[in-house]
Amino acid sequence: MAAHDNLDLPALIAQGKRYRRAARIRFYAIAAILLILLIPAVVLTYRITLPSLQLYRLDASGEWARFDLPSGDVMADTINLVMDDAGALWAVDGDGGLLSRYRNGLWVSYPSFSTGVELHDNTRITTDGEQLWGATGSDIFHFDGAHWEVFRDTLLTDVPLAIAAGEYGVFVIDADNNLSRFWQGAWKHTPVIKALPGVSIEEDFYDEIYPPVFIRMADGSLWLSYRGLWRFDGDGWQPAGSESAQYYGYLSLVGATGEAIWYLDGYGVQRLDTRDGKTEEFWPDSIGMKDYIWAGAVLGERVWVGSGDAVYVYEDDTWHWRANLPDVGDGVPVQLAPGPDDSLLLTVFNRGTTASVDDPDGIIAGSMLSLLTPLLLIAADFFLRYIPNFRQSRRRWAETRAILASLPEFDAQDAVPNPLNARHFILSYFVQVAFMLIAMTGMLFVLTELIDSARIAVEFALSAGLGYVLARSLVSGYLLSLGDTNTRTNVRLLMHGDYDHLLERNGYPPDETDAQAAKHGNPIWQIYGLLLAGRHEEALPLLREIVRRPGVMAQQNVAMLVANIGYCLINMERHDEALPYLEAATRLAPELAIGYEGLAHYYLNTESDPARALDMIDVASQFDSRPLIGNALADYGRLGRQMSHALALAFNARCDEALALATQTANDRAMKLLVIAASMHVEYAQILQQCGQPDAARAHFEQALALDPNGSRGQQARKQLHKSEGTSAQDEDGFAGNPVSPT
Repeated sequence: MAAHDNLDLPALIAQGKRYRRAARIRFYAIAAILLILLIPAVVLTYRITLPSLQLYRLDASGEWARFDLPSGDVMADTINLVMDDAGALWAVDGDGGLLSRYRNGLWVSYPSFSTGVELHDNTRITTDGEQLWGATGSDIFHFDGAHWEVFRDTLLTDVPLAIAAGEYGVFVIDADNNLSRFWQGAWKHTPVIKALPGVSIEEDFYDEIYPPVFIRMADGSLWLSYRGLWRFDGDGWQPAGSESAQYYGYLSLVGATGEAIWYLDGYGVQRLDTRDGKTEEFWPDSIGMKDYIWAGAVLGERVWVGSGDAVYVYEDDTWHWRANLPDVGDGVPVQLAPGPDDSLLLTVFNRGTTASVDDPDGIIAGSMLSLLTPLLLIAADFFLRYIPNFRQSRRRWAETRAILASLPEFDAQDAVPNPLNARHFILSYFVQVAFMLIAMTGMLFVLTELIDSARIAVEFALSAGLGYVLARSLVSGYLLSLGDTNTRTNVRLLMHGDYDHLLERNGYPPDETDAQAAKHGNPIWQIYGLLLAGRHEEALPLLREIVRRPGVMAQQNVAMLVANIGYCLINMERHDEALPYLEAATRLAPELAIGYEGLAHYYLNTESDPARALDMIDVASQFDSRPLIGNALADYGRLGRQMSHALALAFNARCDEALALATQTANDRAMKLLVIAASMHVEYAQILQQCGQPDAARAHFEQALALDPNGSRGQQARKQLHKSEGTSAQDEDGFAGNPVSPT
């Protein structure tokens, strides 16, 4: 009669739950710290908004209303708004993401995938009749109303500042001070100092408030403001306007009415009569304005300007107050532009709550948060999880050595020394910390290069906290094992029954003369290849050897290996020898299901105590580990546990429940893998045998043999078929269960 275990099952269950509870508490403590640190960062991130540019429209009744682009608030510093000759408004969102046209009361958007144009935040557009021309990066694009055309890598730089198109061709001026012209099918690039007479190399910079501007007169002539006023005469650019216009240089063209050119000079607005070259100056205080004139626009024969908090219009040779600016909160008026249906458009820049380089307090606060979050997480992990784990591991290792010393073929001298010394502790932890700090420092550097704002510091704090968790998982091996191509290949070979190939690529049998092969041999995969191939006599000494190695001496790893020694002995029909190993696996890791499952297999195989087997299965279900999604080995273990439960029910005369559970398991998606399917068919057959359905059992044995003829489950099915035919009575075999999954 088979021996019985001496385990105090309630005490082991309580101990296992304590271990699991302690692990969960440590995990939740770190999660709570992470959440506490991330909440203010998330709140700050939501409260911090990037600069935005809103658009308002002044109608004929003098009322302002929001005039949103298709994407809503645009995120930018400037905006392109141009009207074509048919009255359609073209606009580029400030972030360069969308090109849109407003016509007949509707917006039509042209995303980059439909135009072939990759827009940037420095995209510039203009119209020629009803055609659209634009410069984005170093590319030029053209839309004739139906088709898009792109001229790749046309400009000498990727920062265009202004563009104009007409009967004179296409002109583009860029940030590298090149004046490019498309004329008669070819592009010509000329440095500004050569194209604009009198502009010296020291003066060829532009001001962001007054960038270069092109305008076209009604007669088709082209004008440019860039360190003065210039007129294109068909052959070249000539100075225009008064000497003061050339002297000040900070000019921005507003538009043209009749024969007059209007431009801003940094304080007021001036009108240049192109017939006689005379200039008339309009200063804010002389016409009742409260402040300097900051923007202007021309609508037909009317000139609009913004000064202080109001807009004024010039018509019938007189300036009139027209309307106060809309209530824009913290926004700053930026630009006036002609709008559809003879309306005036106003762009308002809202700085948001972003702390930029102009806000040192915000930079300091954001930087401190970005450093504090990962450092506090490191400290919390060190004191709340890593040190308790280390102390528990040292204590449990003493228990492990005592348990191993009591097993056959093991003794106190044979057991491996404790690998958890201070050197390993410091090295293993601080390597992970260094990994995280290097990764986060690199991320911060990249973000700082992209945007010089305290917002990136808040985003860095968020990414550092999450990156720390990711780094710990990577170094711990969980994610690395999922992404390891060698592991995936081994699993595929194992689950498809290609055991010889699996053993060969993992260095079995070992060749002591081939040092390179021995170096790359993987004993864990050798063991599982041998176990599933039914070569238990070869697997047994390898298992006993690996238990003695320091490299696998976490308690859970030892328990897994010791449990598999028990499985080997059961399959070799050395049941009494198997029992101490299965008991030891349960004592080594009472928080895992492996030991309880092994004992259930022992009682089912010996048919000595079916009730005890069912108790063990019930306990194992309390400690069932959650499998990784898509992991074939986890599926193998999960379905094996379900079938073991069904078999235990069958041995306890609960056949209806057993068959229902077995049928559910047999319909699982993982049954498409050959080895899993073969194992489940063997166990399904054993359940049917126990429930008095030998013919149905035989069919499942035959399927298992066909699926895995060279594996342990195929061998077991063959023996059962021989037994049913009476050809080899000595081949009778019992239920041995599944080897423990390495996951």
